Amino acid sequence: MIFKRISKLLSSSDRKITDNCCQSSDSITFGLIKTEPIPTNDISGEMAYLSSLHCPCKEPFTFHRLCSFKMNNDKGEVIIDCYELLCRKGTHHYFLYFDMYHPQTSKKVPNNLTFGSPEGRGWNNFLPDFDTIKFDLILSHILKADRYKKDIWLLGDSNKMLAHSNEMLLARDYMDKNDINNAIQHLDMALLIDHKWEQLWIYKKRALIHLGKIDEIRSWCDKAKIVFPNTWKSICKDNDI
Repeated sequence: MIFKRISKLLSSSDRKITDNCCQSSDSITFGLIKTEPIPTNDISGEMAYLSSLHCPCKEPFTFHRLCSFKMNNDKGEVIIDCYELLCRKGTHHYFLYFDMYHPQTSKKVPNNLTFGSPEGRGWNNFLPDFDTIKFDLILSHILKADRYKKDIWLLGDSNKMLAHSNEMLLARDYMDKNDINNAIQHLDMALLIDHKWEQLWIYKKRALIHLGKIDEIRSWCDKAKIVFPNTWKSICKDNDI
């Protein structure tokens, strides 16, 4: 069960991250840019860190892993994880960068953030409907997404790609019928299977434009800039918003 796996991750030794007072970083961009990632010990360190992090209004966050990418630093090639965070009140929104290949998890926090009780809730995978999920409902969304991803991956690579194509075709069919809400549901299913397809991001942006969801469009484009740093302009054009 995914809830047991999440509990195990959050009950690891790194959960004791809040036993000592958090330390403000000397850098105001610590964790906020990819060249200054937060050091953690494995995925469990990321989960423990994020679940204990609180926003400037002392609220915990919901979070999901937006993407991972390779980068070169003084240690050679490393993999950096980018997480998107939204506080419980919906007031504070962040993108934080992590390097999980460290022996210990950092006790330093990004500018204006603090550690508190471990109330945060999230996942180390991508949630395409993250912007619309309320704090109290995110675990049920994670459970549903995890079951779907498991079922798809068990089909094997060829059938996984077939399922991905089918979801895209269904989404386009609903778009043609002007049934935008159903189109978004199938786009989100395709994004759960593989969210690194630019065309899917373009389709979802068009669907959000059709519904007039300006804030969600802007948020979607903010994500696209991180997931597709070299080609995001083909997804989000200024005159689309």
